[in-house]
Amino acid sequence: MHAETYSTYYRASLAAVCDLDEVRAHKAADLWGARKVYTDYREMLRDPEIDAVAVATPDFAHREPIVAAARAGKHVIVEKPLATTTQDLDQIAEAVTRSGVKFMVDFHCRWCPPLVVARNDIENGVIGDIVSAYLRLNNTLYVPLKMLPWASKSSILWFLGSHTVDALRFLLRDEVARVYSVSRSGVLRGKGVDVPDIYQTILEFAGGPVATIENHWIMPDTSPSYNDFKVSVVGSKGMFNMDLTHNQLIERYLEDRCDNPDVLDAPLISGRHVGFVYESIRHFVGVQPDTDAVGGATRWAILAQAGAPGPAGQNGSPGQQGPIGAPGATGPQGPPMSLRGDWSNATNYGAGDAVFFNSSSYISLSNGNTGNTPTNGSPWSVLAQQGATGTVGPAGATGATGPAGPQGLQGIQGPQGLTGASGPTGPAGLQGPPVSFQGTWSNLTTYALGDTVFFNGSSYIGLSNGNVGNTPTNGAPWTLLAQQGATGPTGVTGPTGSTGPMGPQGIQGNQGIQGPTGLTGATGPTGSQGPPISFQGTWSNLTTYATGDAVFFNGSSYISLSAGNGGNTPTNGAPWALLAQQGGTGPTGPAGPTGPTGSAGPAGPTGSTGPTGPAGPTGPAGSGGGYVFVSHSIMPGNTTPFYLNISGDSALTTNSPQWAGGAMPVACSFGKITVTAFTVSGTASTDTITVTLYKNGSATSLTTNVANAAAGTSVTSSFTAITPVSVAIGDIVAVQYARTSSTPIVRTGVGLVCQ
Repeated sequence: MHAETYSTYYRASLAAVCDLDEVRAHKAADLWGARKVYTDYREMLRDPEIDAVAVATPDFAHREPIVAAARAGKHVIVEKPLATTTQDLDQIAEAVTRSGVKFMVDFHCRWCPPLVVARNDIENGVIGDIVSAYLRLNNTLYVPLKMLPWASKSSILWFLGSHTVDALRFLLRDEVARVYSVSRSGVLRGKGVDVPDIYQTILEFAGGPVATIENHWIMPDTSPSYNDFKVSVVGSKGMFNMDLTHNQLIERYLEDRCDNPDVLDAPLISGRHVGFVYESIRHFVGVQPDTDAVGGATRWAILAQAGAPGPAGQNGSPGQQGPIGAPGATGPQGPPMSLRGDWSNATNYGAGDAVFFNSSSYISLSNGNTGNTPTNGSPWSVLAQQGATGTVGPAGATGATGPAGPQGLQGIQGPQGLTGASGPTGPAGLQGPPVSFQGTWSNLTTYALGDTVFFNGSSYIGLSNGNVGNTPTNGAPWTLLAQQGATGPTGVTGPTGSTGPMGPQGIQGNQGIQGPTGLTGATGPTGSQGPPISFQGTWSNLTTYATGDAVFFNGSSYISLSAGNGGNTPTNGAPWALLAQQGGTGPTGPAGPTGPTGSAGPAGPTGSTGPTGPAGPTGPAGSGGGYVFVSHSIMPGNTTPFYLNISGDSALTTNSPQWAGGAMPVACSFGKITVTAFTVSGTASTDTITVTLYKNGSATSLTTNVANAAAGTSVTSSFTAITPVSVAIGDIVAVQYARTSSTPIVRTGVGLVCQ
């Protein structure tokens, strides 16, 4: 969930994945495009490119990585609960406070739409003064027995009780004054997990309301949903009742079960997870969070003290409300760049600003960047360099003049003019924000931020959502992404024709006229659009590169086609592909021959004019990189084959590759297919999923399959074709999914490489 959010959110990029299981870490990195993989978080925290970390370790294992990250100056978001002991809590609070880093506990219920609506009404007095509240949040037996192998080191009070207490504090805008909790055990202990089955807790808030909380881990697995979430709030003028389990929006009845598909937490829409579970993580990236270390400490001190009831003490008087803390500073702008046009020494540039200078493009590496010429290096880095123009060959030498003689013969025709030099390759387009390629522009389509289109030979990227009917060449809300190559320069003038031979005793023959100028070389076509790139500077054999990383090497630029790419010289081919090639040197023109001496003879007639030289050849085509197409699919509960577009997550079509497929915007050759399958079922998979590339309604040789995924894990398979599958612009391509069983593989990801 965290890796997917950072890899798809335009204000963040996934720099690394760390897991004790290196194989599992590499699978996650390959699936979501992480540049690096670690098995030791301490080594990862020494990486200067990492700004923030997400701690998603088991409940009891939060303290050490959080404290280490804070001391390393990294911002931290951690899954609930913050800690399971007061000692861990104190150490975390001290480390975060001392370091001053941005810190957030991921209590995503604060982004749940029904809870937010209720909170706003409560704050505005719609239901009057709050009298009482009831909240229950329970799980099925699947969670402690199968989903969490470390459940015996946590409890339902840590795993879900933390959410319930925070949701009540958020709703009531009040703090807990007293807590009373009882538990019962037996069911889970009988199944080998030594933790309580249920907690019933009463909270007395400082402002007067009383709340009852129910948390248990023993719901039967036949429940339509794996959780049960109900909320009731009673006020002096009204009340709220909320069913957040499935929001009563959809019920699904199948042959073997009935259930309630998720439409609130994290539904998948157009291949992208949305919902409040993901919004809390995006909030951490973009804004200063309102859940700080002190608030987290308060929450967890309450839950850490919940135990057996003691004797009731006298009620103390409510304490005065503390002052509201000052707003935290907004976090720094992330990597997505902002195109600022031509460089000016009077402009103050920020990190990520991109400019044109002397026909090349550069990106700023820091804020407060003013008066620094981009070609002088830091704080600038070259983004795309102009190719050099080949030199013009020297003109051939003029033949020597023969002596005068009578009746000279007609002079021979001058040689053909030299071919015009090839036009130089156009400079590479600037790196834009992460793009979603939408094909040729249409005035009937509504485009979103980051959508990319072709229009009149160039490509453009949308700068805002709701972009419809705006012609890309008219400017905002569009900006140029890659422009059609410019016309090559005029060919050089051909050398002067040599002198004709002399007749015996004739007069000197006329000199051959100058060959005409070669026609201008034709413009090379625009290079095809490569995958979204991450520019890494000059290639180093000590660096491990990921898919999409771009480097300079020996005057040209290359792009990595796979993750874990270390020590491979770019000029040796895969896993590198040429991105932009250095311009070659023009050939040297041949020397003109020396004219022979004419013999004596009668005077010859004047030589005629030589014909016009032919046109120069067409300039070479611009170079382009490869393409990576990625799609994701939620697997249906049946074995009927279905088809899916290769570049996105459009609606499934069960019977036709032509309906599900999309027209290719460029011509290339598909040479590799990679499939990853996931299962969250408690049963090891015996399902086999075969994925095949279809072209114009017919299956191709590019196919692979995955099978036998272990419970709660993933499995990956790749196939590289000996003979790649070539496609032309306009060809309809799709992938077919065929499976042998309806369960338990529930989601797949497919990657296709086309060059």
